[in-house]
Amino acid sequence: MKQKLVMMVCMVVFWVIAGCSSVKVSQDYDPRSPFPHQGTWMWRDQTQPLTGDIRIDNPLLDRRIRKAVEAGLEERNFHQQNKSPGFLLVYNLSVEPKIEAKTYDFMEHWDDCRHPWFGGMGRNVQVYQYDEGRLTLDILFSGTGDLLWRGTGIYRFNLDSKTPTEIDAEIQNLVNTILMQFPPTGNFPSR
Repeated sequence: MKQKLVMMVCMVVFWVIAGCSSVKVSQDYDPRSPFPHQGTWMWRDQTQPLTGDIRIDNPLLDRRIRKAVEAGLEERNFHQQNKSPGFLLVYNLSVEPKIEAKTYDFMEHWDDCRHPWFGGMGRNVQVYQYDEGRLTLDILFSGTGDLLWRGTGIYRFNLDSKTPTEIDAEIQNLVNTILMQFPPTGNFPSR
């Protein structure tokens, strides 16, 4: 009985850890380019281009992403300014379906105190379909429009049955996780 309880607790802990939403991030930049560590910026596009996907073409989601980016850059001493900005910023959000399969091995054992027996081993495969969201933040030189830095966050996109407050927190977490890489550290040439 104690073994079953320990096994069930372990499985619950596993499911809680596996079910936690996490963001996988990456960045890319040219280390030979001059890179600002403070300054001004502005949005390249005042409205996000339509994609044809109703989940993404959502003005509320656009405002949440922009608000989170603006707050994240302000925390890093980059101030939004529409006249002569140091760099431009554009974001791209995409969603695509993914499939995940998990395999669980188990062993059956029955014991009625008089006649213990081994029931055999088994395997259970569960297949899940989910949507993977990819938010990319591009920072461009304001003069040329050349790409200076790209940060990407990949996460499970699921806004269904969430409150606006929960969606705000999820977007804020996503953007903050991407911007933790910004600005990159290193010896950059001066402008």
